[in-house]
Amino acid sequence: MQKQYENENIVIQVIVSTDYHLFKFSILLSKLMIKLYIILNSLFALVLNQQVCPEDEYRFKNECIPKSCQQYIEKITSKKKPSGKRFLSLDMNGKVMKEKDDYRIEIEFNDELVGIFNRDNNQSCITDQLYRHEMNYVHDNKDDTAIVSSFDQKRRKWSFLIGDLSNKLYQDKQSDKTIYNGFYTINYFVKDYVILQYMFDFQIVLDNNQKMIETHFNDQLLDDQVSCNQFGTCVQKIYTEISFCKDKDCTEVAAEPNITVNTPVYLISEIKDEGFLDWYTHDLELTFYSYQLVKKFRPVFEQHNPGKTIFKLVVPFIADKGSLYVSAKLTKNSYWRRVLEDEIGTSLAISIYQDAPCIKKGSNNQCPSQELIEKTNQLDCGCVDIMYCDGIDIFNAMMLILILLII
Repeated sequence: MQKQYENENIVIQVIVSTDYHLFKFSILLSKLMIKLYIILNSLFALVLNQQVCPEDEYRFKNECIPKSCQQYIEKITSKKKPSGKRFLSLDMNGKVMKEKDDYRIEIEFNDELVGIFNRDNNQSCITDQLYRHEMNYVHDNKDDTAIVSSFDQKRRKWSFLIGDLSNKLYQDKQSDKTIYNGFYTINYFVKDYVILQYMFDFQIVLDNNQKMIETHFNDQLLDDQVSCNQFGTCVQKIYTEISFCKDKDCTEVAAEPNITVNTPVYLISEIKDEGFLDWYTHDLELTFYSYQLVKKFRPVFEQHNPGKTIFKLVVPFIADKGSLYVSAKLTKNSYWRRVLEDEIGTSLAISIYQDAPCIKKGSNNQCPSQELIEKTNQLDCGCVDIMYCDGIDIFNAMMLILILLII
């Protein structure tokens, strides 16, 4: 009897074991079938999208493009150096020009094809669109200002007027001058695909009699391959999230930060875009914007981690409540080097901290009045190319400049 019971028990165990393995096998088979379905579905979609182009057209980014346009696309397609850095044979530079009571932005580039873009040549399929941005290239709006084109000795010039500085640019009012800040891009399209982007920001400095003192212009070209992740997604810029920290390690964020002039404060910038969570941000530049005040400054310290950068600020000015704009270089690596003149620029990681707190003269003070701001803030501090002031650690500033000159 005992033996029969044991035999029955073994049979039951075998049946249970067999059922369990069959169950595991069915789950594994189901997963394989799901993966196979995804792959086949993707291939099917790819085949459907692979439309056959007519004889006088060729495929470009899943679109049929006239073969006559190929030479223009190749002209603005980047190539790789032995170092791996990408470069363009297109040399594009801009500047600010005074024209009677107005100001004109002039962009010059080499045009051996006598019309690289559709604006100058109907044979080209590359169109363009001008955009105006908020500070540090945050957000954008189409700008339909007329662009004038001229050509001379294989050089092309595009230009457009900025008529009303106060309405189109960001104003920093000082006791002896006013500085106007502008942020623009021109996107170049093949159908709806952005193949190239020209980014430029500038400053126009006027005295109290509205006479021009000086101008500054910064620009870079970004192609469609400037920053591509492992999934093949390529970007010219991504958005990050900015938070104020309660301590230098940012173990906890501050819901209501209290900022005092020349007192250290810590912030954290976090990448939220899928596919770029393990990338790095470097070389941060911040702009504080409030009523008639635009102040640019840089961190005195940056700690880089994948997807996160903790940085230390020592703010050298006082200000009423406003907005804090942040831009940084986006890279795959934990290091960043200066872009050479003919090389493709670096993608931006940008963000805005809306409703940024005021910057007080003392920790127990109220937000400063406009009168106190004008009396306290140093002239030229945090504007144009002057990022550091007397209240900042000058040694750190000089070391940063030295490093930028070396690399």
